[in-house]
Amino acid sequence: HIILGKGCEESYCEKVLHYLNTNNFKFHLYQQPKNYFDIMSKCEFAICTCSTTVYELIYLSKPFVCINVTSNQNMITSYLSKEGIITLNRDTLHEIASCIERKLNL
Repeated sequence: HIILGKGCEESYCEKVLHYLNTNNFKFHLYQQPKNYFDIMSKCEFAICTCSTTVYELIYLSKPFVCINVTSNQNMITSYLSKEGIITLNRDTLHEIASCIERKLNL
């Protein structure tokens, strides 16, 4: 299962949902549940913004794709990209399905 945390503006979530549904991915969308860390620890893959959730996913050794949704995420986006971690933005969001497939070796 892919976990998609809904921590960004609605337009990003709508696009991500569209691309996931179009490519028939099975996923769950969570909106700030109280047991978020437990959910994250059990997920197979995560989609998140380039924010503090990244550190939790790295700690849990979970594969993920980050979406840069605001300029204050540019530094972490740059760092993650240098480390080979896939980051997307408004212009590259359409690549999310292929990024997931590559990360999960589908």
